[in-house]
Amino acid sequence: FFIPAIFEGEYDIYAGKWGYITAASLDFGVTSTSSVDLYLSEGYYDDFILDFNWDDSEIGASTGNWEREEPVGTTFSIYMSNPEDDVTGDFGNKCYVTGNGGGAAGDDDVDDGTVILESPIFDLSDYDEPTISFYYWFFNDGGSGTPNDTLTISISNGSEISDLVKVDNSLFEEGEWLYFSGTISDYIDPSSTMQLNVRIADTPDGHICEGAIDKFEIKDTEITVVPVAAFIADNITGCEPYTIHFTDESDNSPSSWTWVFEGGSPATSPLENPTVEYTTPGTYDVTLTATNAVGSNTIVLNDYITIYDSPSLTTSAGAGTATVIISGGTAPFDIVWNDDAEQTTETATGLTIGIYTVTVTDANGCVATAEANVQTVSVENILAGFNYTMYPNPVNDILIIQVDENIYSAMQLIIEDISGRIIAEKNISYGENKISMLEFPAGIYSIKIFADNKIASLNKIVKQ
Repeated sequence: FFIPAIFEGEYDIYAGKWGYITAASLDFGVTSTSSVDLYLSEGYYDDFILDFNWDDSEIGASTGNWEREEPVGTTFSIYMSNPEDDVTGDFGNKCYVTGNGGGAAGDDDVDDGTVILESPIFDLSDYDEPTISFYYWFFNDGGSGTPNDTLTISISNGSEISDLVKVDNSLFEEGEWLYFSGTISDYIDPSSTMQLNVRIADTPDGHICEGAIDKFEIKDTEITVVPVAAFIADNITGCEPYTIHFTDESDNSPSSWTWVFEGGSPATSPLENPTVEYTTPGTYDVTLTATNAVGSNTIVLNDYITIYDSPSLTTSAGAGTATVIISGGTAPFDIVWNDDAEQTTETATGLTIGIYTVTVTDANGCVATAEANVQTVSVENILAGFNYTMYPNPVNDILIIQVDENIYSAMQLIIEDISGRIIAEKNISYGENKISMLEFPAGIYSIKIFADNKIASLNKIVKQ
């Protein structure tokens, strides 16, 4: 830009913009024909000699609001409570400071609330490994009881927030500028909507509370070496079909990944942390190539993944029996039926009518389950001499079952439709039992009565 009128002499010239690094030409000699070129590098830097529109606000605070000024020092006892100067090594003499009225230590400190300072939004989406640094000042002393005012300096990415500096519920009388520097990704994922938040809160009991911040800077760590490829998996053995989650652990900030999964689906992936399914037994290699701006590095783990053959089950049922036939898998096998006895042989015996589940576990821990439908009982499970009456048949609404002898400890009624599906179960007792058939569709039903875990009656009825 052009300055139309200026006295000749020596000037300090500063140029800056948010998103660029402030530049200066110091002691520049100005004549009637002078011009100066200042080139700004991309980045984020603010020592507050220029106003980049940080936002300040307060919640309930009566004094001590944030000001962009040359600090006016105050003291409490032997300590500096408000800074006398900004930090050395930056341009100008300004910083952001809470209250700057001078006088006694408590005249313009943060009182009765919270003061908040927020940076403009900064975009780190194209940075490789950004770092953040700044100087901060906090003083908390005096008043009654233990000083308990707080300083929180946090960073957000638009969806999350993470604390960089946290001081609370303690005496803090450093009386000097303190330096913070850290890698942003250690605290939060960088994004295009980053923001720094500085919050100082005065809590009851009247303590002196002051704060300041200066020389804010974001730098990108230049990558100068190729990645060192490395990865882990949540499991490396399993039973087919098996899903495995892989996690990249490569060093030196790779920006792209090429995976090759022998025997897996997908067989290749460009994702940083892919998920792969294996459906065929065997041992398989995994290859990862990690790439950054400098180059690539590849790691191959041979026979890294082992997938076992899972057992396959076929079942059959006879009179009071159920049998499982095992193919595949690795012997020996553990077999468990879900009958009351939890039988552990290939053939379970002494079963009543019903559907039974068998669970088979092989030597590698691979598990398979299957069902067997027992529709008839063995002779030893048929109860002889069960005296009862069942009527009417056909039935419209209520089916009556009259049990004539009071000699059984437990009796159960099961109603099945024509396909063998159980649609009702009910405990019955000695004497008259009324069974509502109103909600059943018209059709043919099987009525099974069990007494003391033995089949006592099998009947067909017609529901009209």
